[in-house]
Amino acid sequence: MTPARKPTSGPGSLWIGGRVLTTLTFSKPEPPFRGAAILWLDATNDKILAGDIVSPAEPASAIAALLRKAVLNRNGATPRRVRVASEPEAALVREVLPDAEVEVGPTPEIDRIARMMSEDVGARGGFTPGYLQDGALAAADMAAYFEHMAALWKAAPWRYFDDTQVLELDVPSLDVFGACVSVLGASRHSFGAAVFESFEDFDQFSSVAGDPPRSKDESWDMGVSSLGLTFTRGAELPDAMRRDVVVNGWTVAGADAYPLIMPADPDAHLRPTTQRDLQLGCAAAAALVALVREHGRSLRSGSADRLSTTTGLQDPDLPTVKIYFPHSSAPDDAPEESRPTEAQVEQARAQGVRRLEAFLASDLARGQTPAWLDTAAFMLGVFHDFKLDHLGGRLEGLRAWQVSMFMSEQVPRSVVADAETVHQLADVFDAYIAWLGATGHEPAAAIARIRARIQRNRAGFEKKALDPAFFSPGKAFAMSALAAGVDMSDRAAVAAHQERYNREHARPGVAGRQRSGPRSIRVDPVAIKKKLEKPRRWFPLEGEALPEPTAPCPCGSGRAFRRCCMPR
Repeated sequence: MTPARKPTSGPGSLWIGGRVLTTLTFSKPEPPFRGAAILWLDATNDKILAGDIVSPAEPASAIAALLRKAVLNRNGATPRRVRVASEPEAALVREVLPDAEVEVGPTPEIDRIARMMSEDVGARGGFTPGYLQDGALAAADMAAYFEHMAALWKAAPWRYFDDTQVLELDVPSLDVFGACVSVLGASRHSFGAAVFESFEDFDQFSSVAGDPPRSKDESWDMGVSSLGLTFTRGAELPDAMRRDVVVNGWTVAGADAYPLIMPADPDAHLRPTTQRDLQLGCAAAAALVALVREHGRSLRSGSADRLSTTTGLQDPDLPTVKIYFPHSSAPDDAPEESRPTEAQVEQARAQGVRRLEAFLASDLARGQTPAWLDTAAFMLGVFHDFKLDHLGGRLEGLRAWQVSMFMSEQVPRSVVADAETVHQLADVFDAYIAWLGATGHEPAAAIARIRARIQRNRAGFEKKALDPAFFSPGKAFAMSALAAGVDMSDRAAVAAHQERYNREHARPGVAGRQRSGPRSIRVDPVAIKKKLEKPRRWFPLEGEALPEPTAPCPCGSGRAFRRCCMPR
């Protein structure tokens, strides 16, 4: 319900609000959680209007409820301007204050107040810093974690792996597939392992971990969560944690090997440990121990290339754990061969055309709809070009990370495709990769990894491929033209759409600053037309004679058959 209108709180009044995660940990009235602060600040008078600490489960609408409270606290007076950090928060503000000018931008004032609250309140949240977190975790689960970590300390995988050599972890019972494990300790400083949800998360973490905040007033957004499995000296443990170890008689490998489990949020602050964190920690530690025991000799001699092992835990909830080295999404770290000559690349292109023709005529493609075949001809041709132009100039040696890079980065950014094409792409690639394996073009082990990666990532890929936030400016315009039904061969129609597009996406600055968002663009109609058109390659039916090389190509391109769809 919108508050009754009252005079505004001043001609230049500015309220700043938002929701930010604090470092305060609470154990009641539910399992331990990091509290979030919702705050409304009158920036004109530097005064807090309303504030509350809530659990992460509190609905987003809580920010609007507290804004209404702030208005009531000011006897109904409302601000001229409001600034929040995100568009969803701005939408909630507009429902409460329809007459206010709402800006979306950074809110460091809210971050600063939340940090001061965390420092001042400290332990008043009632959380006891013990291993069992005030009874939220079971002693038996923690005992299992201690046992697996003691075995990890003795196996010492950091003697075989450095921080950049990442492994792939599957724990089906926890719905974990393709997790990324980085072994810590090559620097002889901190021993253990870090677990990330995916290789992409590890890559994101690595890109920002070396650039920490320069002052405590700066926030540190790692962008991803992680689970640290580390060790510390017993003498450095807080009293409550040392008491837990003694009272419960947990297994410890040595005075320097007291295990810690450190689940970290994207802002690099620790969150309370859950039972699932303990289970995943046990699985990762057990898998590393099994890999070292099974392949230690190969690892020690440096002859290990691609390794894997499967182990089972005594815990009935974790019957199977698989680990692979290296991670299938990681780029190969072998020395890159010299790049092929231009003539060799062109030969590879011709090879790719023949390969695509053979696939489209195979049993795996026979019986598919014309739309599916169009998608296959278009997307696989684009993929061949991508691999030749950006991934070494060769078709062979296909890796899961290459397919993942194309589907998760290149397609969302640059490839113009409608929703139907995007939805078909995972099935097209799966069939094509299966065909490469069946025909001996790639080894079976690589094929299995690539197909597993496609299935794991398909939902996230489709979402990303259709999200305009990932489009390049050129693709954004092409997609808008596609949606508007613009005839790209009509220069006048293209020019008119370009003018509308630039006008709609011109976003005036606020207080002298340019607001972020899609940019206006100048386009080449011919280039955009080529992006929008799927090449409809002509293939002869069984028994059908080929046209003469100099005859017009049956695909309708207008070019001679020998310069278009003629098999090479």
